[in-house]
Amino acid sequence: MQKRINTATIEAQVEEQLYYQQTLEYQNRGTKADIIRQKYEQITREYNAQNSQFQERHVAIKNDEQAKRQEILKNFDDHLSTIRS
Repeated sequence: MQKRINTATIEAQVEEQLYYQQTLEYQNRGTKADIIRQKYEQITREYNAQNSQFQERHVAIKNDEQAKRQEILKNFDDHLSTIRS
């Protein structure tokens, strides 16, 4: 009888330890998932900031190029008028 009780106690302890280890494993997985999520959020914020800067720079370059084009056209028209007169 005592042997059965000892065996049952040992089995219960082993099972309890197994559940405890599984709980720790799930906690570790959750922690890793949170870290990965945070890194992706950080990367996304950085990407969005860079994309905004790129878009702003693109608009500035586009406006500068349009202004240069207008200036060149005006100079050409002025020279053409001078040549004709």
